[in-house]
This record gives sequence, C-alpha cells and structure tokens, in this order.
Amino acid sequence: MLTIFMTVLPLVTAYAKDMVMVTPRAPESIEGKWFRLIYSEAFSRLGWRFIYEQYPSKRCAMLSNSGVVDGEMERVVSFNDAYPNLIRVEERLQTINLVAYSTNNALELNGWESLKNKNLLVGYRRGVKLCEQKLPTVVGPATLDDVSKPEQGILKLHAGFIDIYVDFESVMAPVLESRTNQTTSIYRVGELEKIATHPFLHYKHRALVPALAAVLKTMKQEGLIDQYWQQAKTK
Repeated sequence: MLTIFMTVLPLVTAYAKDMVMVTPRAPESIEGKWFRLIYSEAFSRLGWRFIYEQYPSKRCAMLSNSGVVDGEMERVVSFNDAYPNLIRVEERLQTINLVAYSTNNALELNGWESLKNKNLLVGYRRGVKLCEQKLPTVVGPATLDDVSKPEQGILKLHAGFIDIYVDFESVMAPVLESRTNQTTSIYRVGELEKIATHPFLHYKHRALVPALAAVLKTMKQEGLIDQYWQQAKTK
C-alpha cells in the first residue's frame, strides 16, 4: 500500500516591498511631513512600503542616480538632465520659488540676469542643480561660495562672507523662523525663478513611473494633496 506523506508548510505573509526615497528636507519640517503623508499613501496604493531618508542635496543625487536608493521625493523639472539614470514622474508635485536673501534690504533682484554686474559674493546650497547651472553664467566663479546646509548660508551672511544667499523659499522659511538671538535681519531681496517640482524614480523602476503619476493625479482629484498639506502644517 502506497502511503503519501504531505508536508504542511507555514503560510508566508506577503509584505510590501520597500521604496526608499530621499530628500534634503528634514522629516520634522512641514514639507517633510507633507512628503511622508503623500508618498506613504501613494506607494501603499501601488503595493510598496514608503521609506523616508534624509541626506544633503548632493548626496541625495548621488544615491538616487546610482540606484542605491529608489528615487527622489522632489526635484526641479529638469533635474534628470544632469542625472540621466533618473526618470521624471510626469505629475507635478508643486511650484516653488528660488529666492535671494541678504542682510542688505536695499538690494532688489528679479531673475537671474539681475545678478549681473553687481560684484556680489553669492552663496548657494551644494547640490541645488539649478544654482550650479545658472549662477556661473551670471556671476564670476570666484564670487561663488557653496554650503551644505542653509543654516551655513545664514551664518555666512551674518559674518559678511557673502552678500546674498540663494535657496528655495520653502527650505528657508522654517530656517528663518527658527532663528533666535540674531541681531542682524535677513531680508528676501528678490525671486530668481519659479520652478515646477516632480518626484523622480531610478530607471530600474521605469515601469512604475506612469502608475505613480496616475496615483498622484487621482490623489489631487480626491483633494488629498491639499488635505495633507493642511495636516502637515498643524501637526
């Protein structure tokens, strides 16, 4: 008589795969909280678990372009011109302003061309590709000074090492609000460019790009993106 033995295997739980996305924005900032809400929901709908990691801007670009991480939460529309291994998700996240700050409120700037022939020492954050591309075309390379964090730009303004510091207004707002015991005022002296921002995924996830765009569009139509912004501001 033939006896058949059956082995009962334990059930294996199907966990969502991890999607590691990077940004220079601190997770406790308003935009950091906003990103977490947006991408946790968006990737959950696509069967992925969203992982938030923060690094300086330049390091984010190196990690995402090399495929060590899966993508960028937010970059300017032309970001992949310099990092070709990244694919832009064709659903705009938001529009942000690139702004100049100074301790001299007599300065008035409007657009990149307004920086020409002013003999200004200009600071900017390393890894902000738009600054790296545009600033050398309007001011001399010898007058440029890059920093790794916006706080360093503020310190250099206070010390008189630079005349203006250029960064995204949304990045600078919480930094300026958190300043205490500062005797020197920092002024917004002009807008250099208004830019659309998008998420970017490494090309290994190219099949996921249109799906993420569709989910983000649906979430906008549902009012979730605006709802999450209000939620991030009140947390």
